[in-house]
Amino acid sequence: MAGTKPSGTTVAEVMAEPAGLEDPRAREVNERAADAHQAALG
Repeated sequence: MAGTKPSGTTVAEVMAEPAGLEDPRAREVNERAADAHQAALG
């Protein structure tokens, strides 16, 4: 793209940030509740 400069940030650095924000308790709750939120679309 014209007029843009590379930031020097790697994909690994970008992906590491959300991984550091993960909450194991929230994931556990979401995994248990997933079945209750599935919808039959067929």
